[in-house]
Amino acid sequence: MTASGCSEAIFLLAVLTVAKGDRVGMMKPNYLSFNGVAEALGADVDYVPLLKKEKWEWDLDCLDEAVSDKTKVISVCNPNNPTGSVLNLEQMLKIVEIAGRVGAYLLVDEVYIGAELGSQQTKSFLGMYEKTIVTSGLSKSYAHQGLRIGWIVSGKRFVEEAWAIKDYPTITSSVLSKHKSTKVL
Repeated sequence: MTASGCSEAIFLLAVLTVAKGDRVGMMKPNYLSFNGVAEALGADVDYVPLLKKEKWEWDLDCLDEAVSDKTKVISVCNPNNPTGSVLNLEQMLKIVEIAGRVGAYLLVDEVYIGAELGSQQTKSFLGMYEKTIVTSGLSKSYAHQGLRIGWIVSGKRFVEEAWAIKDYPTITSSVLSKHKSTKVL
């Protein structure tokens, strides 16, 4: 589903996944957007740090301890903004295991895939877990932030639910932006 930038995609995801009394496990530092909407909706956010001394790796033991039956979403940014750290496959599988243990959605901001400095592209979380929701867009790796095109990739039912409420904030992205985006992609 396309959105008017990743910000709208993240807003829609928060509205669909959290409510008052829910909890969110969130990587920090991170692009702080989902947490603000989640808190405005009454959810509590448990910030789980990336460890600077460990090359900005996520403290997955801390994540495991923070996640409970009230955790509805685990929010990941991979590659991370602002550190640039990238999760390896073993770490990704551990995060999927933790999310699966409580049935939480796994929200993964992948807007920096393709902007890596090395030659190897970051592996996507897509297909690793049934409740994975990926957001991305043209603003970072594609350097076309002015087009305001983002997207959500997830299961059919979840995307249909997002479409059902998208009409309230924006109805659609600009036709010109959509046309130019097809050329960029």
